[in-house]
Amino acid sequence: MNTAVKIAIALVGGYFLIKQTGITIPGFADTTPNNRFDKPADKPADPPPGSTNTITPAEKEAIIRRAAKGDQAAVAQAKGLGVKLNSDQWNFYRQQETGEVTTTDLFPEGNRAALMDAAEYISRRQGAGLGFVGRSRF
Repeated sequence: MNTAVKIAIALVGGYFLIKQTGITIPGFADTTPNNRFDKPADKPADPPPGSTNTITPAEKEAIIRRAAKGDQAAVAQAKGLGVKLNSDQWNFYRQQETGEVTTTDLFPEGNRAALMDAAEYISRRQGAGLGFVGRSRF
């Protein structure tokens, strides 16, 4: 077999392997945050029709961070804003708020990109035996 054909087959196989694992390489694939260490690209929620109450992106991020930490008032606010993130994104915001790194998989089996609200994230943390929800270990 020609060497160029062998190299082409290896490259195509490598591409599909990388794509299957969900890892993104900057400039190589799409720009969605699939890598567990990427900061999620979250846009501010549109206010409900007829609402005069608007929220800034910084305020929304603060709510998300507190919700990821387990603050029940923030969980309710995030639900009201319709915030749904995948488990890696929730883990990112929790780490930003508490400094704790979560390495336990909290996503539904086989669906790392599944979106969940804050209450479901907290429930999955508790189900995985990750205590200390809502307070620091230190």
